[in-house]
Order: sequence, then structure tokens, then C-alpha cells
Amino acid sequence: MESSIIGTRRVTRPVRQNIDTKEIGTRKEAAQYIADMSLELRNLAKANRFISLQGLLEVAYYEAFSATTNIEIPAGEIEHLKELSRASQG
Repeated sequence: MESSIIGTRRVTRPVRQNIDTKEIGTRKEAAQYIADMSLELRNLAKANRFISLQGLLEVAYYEAFSATTNIEIPAGEIEHLKELSRASQG
């Protein structure tokens, strides 16, 4: 643990570990790692009522998570959805 003074408070934080980017591998694996870490940090922010920080970390989580679930729209589906939209508007 590392200790430092921020403002008038002493803050103790874990010693930063270097992440070997070769271990992460693909973009999808990196996105999964980022999603996992940002979710942990989001939960910590929520537990300590850092509302703005919680929101930012949620955005980071959803961005990373969406990169891990690469969902492709089937061919022709977009046109089908547009047709349904036009039909519902009368």
C-alpha cells in the first residue's frame, strides 16, 4: 500500500501493478478487462456516494461491455424495421 496526503487527508491506496498488455491480447479481451475493472470501481463509488463518479464509471462500463458483445444486425433486418416503423405511423 502507498500512502499520500491529498488536501488535509491521508489517502492509502494499493501499489499500482503494471499490467502486461501482451496478456490481454485481443481488443475484445481488453474491453472485457476494462468492463470488469470499471464495474468494480463503479460499485466502490456507489458505496461511498460519489454520484458523479458513479455515473462516469457506468458510462465507461457500458462502453466497454458493448465492445465485448459484438452483436451484428442480420442482413435485411434494418429495412424490415424501417418498414415496421412506416406501417406503425400509418
